[in-house]
Amino acid sequence: MSSWSAEAQPDMSPRFRPPAREPKPCWSNAVLSWAGRRPLVACPFPGLFDAWGKQVIAGIGWELVKECVELDSGTLPNFAKVPQRHWQNQVLTNQFLYVLLAEEKCTDAGVEIAFHEFPHTVTKTENGWTVDCVGFGTNRRVNCKQIIDCTGGAEVVGMLGFSRLREEERQPGSYLFPTG
Repeated sequence: MSSWSAEAQPDMSPRFRPPAREPKPCWSNAVLSWAGRRPLVACPFPGLFDAWGKQVIAGIGWELVKECVELDSGTLPNFAKVPQRHWQNQVLTNQFLYVLLAEEKCTDAGVEIAFHEFPHTVTKTENGWTVDCVGFGTNRRVNCKQIIDCTGGAEVVGMLGFSRLREEERQPGSYLFPTG
């Protein structure tokens, strides 16, 4: 999925146009994931927020993780205590609650989330970019000042005619599944 900056303003085709309203930002689920420092929405461990015995990362990602742990009656690691292995300070979350909180924060901020859509065409304009997106039963035109390509295969980069790099050794996909 691709995403666009907070300046993105949806301009939906007439068939899907909502009632007149103030334009709102439009982010895909890739950005929703990124906003919380989560590589995968289904991943219950969002990342490390500490180094050298203190918290070094804050912001929206940390706020979401902290609220999720508190609502789930969990515990945060003691960042002042440096563990034998850094990963032992990993914050564990309830991934289902995290997703609900992240979506709620985005909608409260006026962000329109565009799940399951992908870029079909990208055009340079005088004020930035026009990106035509398609998805199941939807088609959307997004005008934006910046594009963040979160497609995973640099599809937007390719659409714009730029070269894409592929390392000889690639990282495999992650398998996450419950057992028991």
